[in-house]
Amino acid sequence: MRLPLLFRTNVFRLTLGYMALFAVSVGALSAFIYWATLGYLDSQTNATIEAEINGLYEQYERNGLLGLRDVIEERVRRDTERRSFYLLADAIGRPLIGNVTYWPVGLDDARGQWVDCRRP
Repeated sequence: MRLPLLFRTNVFRLTLGYMALFAVSVGALSAFIYWATLGYLDSQTNATIEAEINGLYEQYERNGLLGLRDVIEERVRRDTERRSFYLLADAIGRPLIGNVTYWPVGLDDARGQWVDCRRP
């Protein structure tokens, strides 16, 4: 069975080539935009968490443990959608205040950031 005359023309082959090139270009551009957006969102999330940690540490430095406890209690109370997680624990890991009652099993210092507020 022979192909129709249209499929054997150079114009048809050139059109197929351009369509393939366009599809590859769109795929590459989409992949780049996807990865760039993920990187941007990741860095923004890390910056927000870092700012939150620094703000809480400054509250501790200014007002001590009771002041930090009050700030965390207020933030937990205002967070009606439970989008933020707080856990203030003592030196041996007992929870003092927050909306997390214990540190999840299997997470270590590499995945979470601990701020040691004890004086040297």
